[in-house]
Amino acid sequence: MGCIFYDPKPTMFIELAAEDVESMNRMLILFEAEFTSSEEIKKEMLRMLLVRLIIKITRMAKKQYIGSEVVEEDEFNLIRKFHLLVELHSKKERQVNFYANLLNKSPKTTSNYFTKYSRKTPLQGIHERDIVAAKRLVYYTEKSIQEVVEDLNFEDVSHFSIFFKNVTLKSPSELRN
Repeated sequence: MGCIFYDPKPTMFIELAAEDVESMNRMLILFEAEFTSSEEIKKEMLRMLLVRLIIKITRMAKKQYIGSEVVEEDEFNLIRKFHLLVELHSKKERQVNFYANLLNKSPKTTSNYFTKYSRKTPLQGIHERDIVAAKRLVYYTEKSIQEVVEDLNFEDVSHFSIFFKNVTLKSPSELRN
């Protein structure tokens, strides 16, 4: 998934066969039906449909790209697994070494795969995940900046604010306003 949805290099385009177009149209109908539904379990069903869509797109991409010169399966899976591990552990771990160890690869090998297939480094991928989570909390909740810092497990408010401003060019409070 990470190889498809996290800014791959080169950009991956998936050609859809007639049956894939039909399948995607059926999924679109299911999404539209759920969006208009008033049932309480609407969110869970939409999540399930989204997971199904991501799996389907990943399968199509693997079928078209693995074995070609664009993406080898091991590299494809390494980048995808890296991003999934960051999603799982980003509140506690922000070091490339930690994720490389979980993947049984050296940090250098991990960085080389990113250099080959992504426009960012593994550390930038970790930072991007932190920023997305921070923006979501700052923008869509009433939590104080201190609470956001605690939720994301940063050392302190000043460290978080400097990091946030370096990446987004705005302070957390500027984004909120």
